[in-house]
Amino acid sequence: MKRLLFYIGVLLLFIRCQTAASTENAVTALVAGDAVPASSPGKDTIPALRSYTSLEYNKKPELLRAAPGTKSVLFNADGSKLYAMNLEGLSIYEFDRASRKVIRQFRFKPTKGTGWDYEKDTTIPSIQEKPVEACLSHHDKILWVSLHNAEGIVRPKIHLMCP
Repeated sequence: MKRLLFYIGVLLLFIRCQTAASTENAVTALVAGDAVPASSPGKDTIPALRSYTSLEYNKKPELLRAAPGTKSVLFNADGSKLYAMNLEGLSIYEFDRASRKVIRQFRFKPTKGTGWDYEKDTTIPSIQEKPVEACLSHHDKILWVSLHNAEGIVRPKIHLMCP
C-alpha cells in the first residue's frame, strides 16, 4: 500500500510539473519538429515527430562530479542552472551551466526509515531523505523533490532565488 501511494504521489508530481509549463514551451522542449495543424479548426497544433538518425555518442564526455548515486538531473527554464538529485549522497547540487561548477549544495539530515529489498521481497532499514526526481514551479522559485523511502513528496525549504 505504501508503495502504491508513493507511485501515485510521483505521478501527481509529474502531472503537476507538466501542467505548470506552458503548452508552447512544453511542445518546444519535448519535440524538436515542425508543428502540424490539428484536424479541427481552433485546436492547438500537433507537433510533428522527427527521426533522429544522425545522433552521435561523444567518446570523451564531459563529467560533472556530484555526490554518490546521482539519480536524476533537472535544468531550470532558461538552462542556466542544473540540479543533480544525489540519492545516496542525501543531497541536491546546484550547478552553474556556464562555469560547470557547484554553486550550492543542499544536504538532508538523515532520518531512519524503511526501504525495500527487491531481490528478497522484504523490508530493510534505510534512510528517508534520498532525493530521486524533482520539478521546478513558480517560475523556478520552488524545487519539489520526491524522496525515496519517505512515503511522499516534499517541498524542502530550498530558496532558489538569489539572496
